[in-house]
Amino acid sequence: MHWDREKSQDEKDALVRHLMQSGEVDSDGIRHSAKAAWRALANLQKELESDNEAPLSEYNGYQW
Repeated sequence: MHWDREKSQDEKDALVRHLMQSGEVDSDGIRHSAKAAWRALANLQKELESDNEAPLSEYNGYQW
């Protein structure tokens, strides 16, 4: 799965929204709990990259 970071800038807001709807299935058929987990991990990834604890791979293709 490709993470388009240009489209994903609101991890924390989306995380809270999906947590509030946990136990339900979203209109695209994916559980809100799964989307909450994904957003939490995306936020963690950005924090680690920001602190140089998980630098982007040269193969990532994304430049900050």
